[in-house]
Amino acid sequence: MLPGENGPVPATIAGGALVAPAVESCGGALVIVAPIAGLEKGMPTVLGAYVSSDGSNWTGPNLLPSMSLCSDTSGALAGGPNGTLYCFYADSNKKVRYSVTSDGADWSDSGTIAGAFSKRTPSVIPWQGGFLVVHPGKSSPTVYWNSATFE
Repeated sequence: MLPGENGPVPATIAGGALVAPAVESCGGALVIVAPIAGLEKGMPTVLGAYVSSDGSNWTGPNLLPSMSLCSDTSGALAGGPNGTLYCFYADSNKKVRYSVTSDGADWSDSGTIAGAFSKRTPSVIPWQGGFLVVHPGKSSPTVYWNSATFE
């Protein structure tokens, strides 16, 4: 992601493919999460978050604590309880992971969703006291919901 006249550019190149970022609000600020190429040669692509309280001035990238990102993917954002923001994504081992923040800048250590694997960005929405997380399966989408399945 590169800064533009009005903030971050609305898409990024990751592994040669155009990957759309995710955007959501958190703690009164806008948060954009997108793949960030390795900051040094040989470093993997990871997820970074840009944060703005006014839509004009942006801070970041604030790196999410994760293993490397599965190529050509991004994260999916959903609001959680008490103003938290969750980011779900596929890591280089194809495990569906998540990170949590209350301000868009400081992210928790990642966890995984038990048994969830994907080579693509999952979709997520808050649902029935947890989250509905959908990710592409081998022959059809696999659905996980309820935060109790997190490990």
